[in-house]
Amino acid sequence: DAFATKLYHDGGKVRYAEARLQHACSTVAKLVKNRHFPTIEKQVDRVDRAFSKVGDDSGAGGEEIRDFALRHLREAMEHDAAQRLAKIWGIEYAIDEDEVKRAAEARRRRYIQWEDVMPGSIPSLISTPDLLCSEFALLNGNDAMGFDVEWAEESKGAALLQLATTSAAMLIDVPSLSATARGTEALEQTVGQLFAGPRTVVGFSCRQDLSMLRSSPYTGDAHWLTTTNAVVDVQPLVAQKVKKLRGLGLSRTCAHYFDKPLDKAEQCSLWTARPLTSEQREYAALDAWA
Repeated sequence: DAFATKLYHDGGKVRYAEARLQHACSTVAKLVKNRHFPTIEKQVDRVDRAFSKVGDDSGAGGEEIRDFALRHLREAMEHDAAQRLAKIWGIEYAIDEDEVKRAAEARRRRYIQWEDVMPGSIPSLISTPDLLCSEFALLNGNDAMGFDVEWAEESKGAALLQLATTSAAMLIDVPSLSATARGTEALEQTVGQLFAGPRTVVGFSCRQDLSMLRSSPYTGDAHWLTTTNAVVDVQPLVAQKVKKLRGLGLSRTCAHYFDKPLDKAEQCSLWTARPLTSEQREYAALDAWA
């Protein structure tokens, strides 16, 4: 909240409202997990007031946070709480199986899907040193590799590191690996060498991603990430080439190039939770692929 308010004064009204929305999504995910349902209303109200404060009467922010809350309640099978909130908000909440299937199909048509761009199943989480080293070998090559990072407010450093080529992806459990000397060594031999090597590693507005990786804990005398010379941030390059994409995020940039945006519903998920849901894993892998 303090950071969102600071953005209002220092970063501009739009960033203030977006920060409030992202904070509310993160909080709602935790509230659903802990079954603190009444507090969800307060978070939604805060988003409404934030967008009203900056003069945005489109209702986009309020619609997004309500959709996020109801979707997470549905995934948690908390239909009673979802129906109560939907009634308050004047939104139809259907639990008919056919309706649920139609809604899922509509999302598949609207957003980039894993099966649209990658062969095989959604990657699993890599949490052991041996698996990291063996899986990393499968991504060897000279083509560029995309990366993305997820984290949680309540923990230090990265909760998840995603790497992808155009044909494969991996999800790396940074907290589990960095908790042991062998895991830290494996991270240095794989991720550390990749980010310091000759192969291009592509990020999108990735300054904070790198900061989270550098601030991640480690076991031993030295951190597993010391150099990031291989990283290229493509956001300014995209903005330079296509002026209308200046300042836009990865999802809307994907919509320009692939005719579909990324589904950002899981962006504010609890990334420190284990196991990750299939929706979280798909979102994370697609971000790195994009």
